[in-house]
Amino acid sequence: MKKLTLIIIFSIAFSFSAFSQNETDSIEIKRKSGAYLFTLHGDVLTFREMMVLMNNNPQSYNYLQKANSAVALGRFVSFAGGFTIGYSLSPILRGEKINLKLTFLGSLVSIISIPIRLSAYKNIHKAVVIFNNGIFKPEKVTYDINIGFTDNGLALAIRF
Repeated sequence: MKKLTLIIIFSIAFSFSAFSQNETDSIEIKRKSGAYLFTLHGDVLTFREMMVLMNNNPQSYNYLQKANSAVALGRFVSFAGGFTIGYSLSPILRGEKINLKLTFLGSLVSIISIPIRLSAYKNIHKAVVIFNNGIFKPEKVTYDINIGFTDNGLALAIRF
C-alpha cells in the first residue's frame, strides 16, 4: 500500500512538471536564393498562413495588409513595364524599327516597381517583428509540493 501511494505521489509530481513548461515559438526570417522565407516550427509559411496567424495581432496584421497591397501594385506595375518593353521590341520580328521611347518608358516603369516591392518586404518584416515581440513567453509555473503527516494520516499539499 505504501509503494502504491508513493508511486501515485511521484506520478502526480512529474505530471505537473511536464505540463508546466510551455514554450512559444516565433516566426523566423531566412533569406534563401534572393528571397525571404518565413518559417514557424521549421515549416515554411505562405502569405495566407501568415495572415491567419497574425489575425489576432492588429498592428502586425495592418502591416501585413499594407504589404499585400504593395505586392499587388508592384506586380501590376512590373507586368505593365514588361508588356511595354515586349510590345516595343516586337517590330524586330517584322524587320521594322524599334520604338526606343516606348522601350525606355517600359524600362522606367519596370524600375519603378522595384522600390514598391522592397516596401512590401519591409512591411512584412515589420509585421513579423511586431508579431514576435507581441508573443510573451509564459513564466514558468512554480509550485510547491509538501508531503507530511497530519492527525488524520498522510497529507499532500500542492501550492501554485
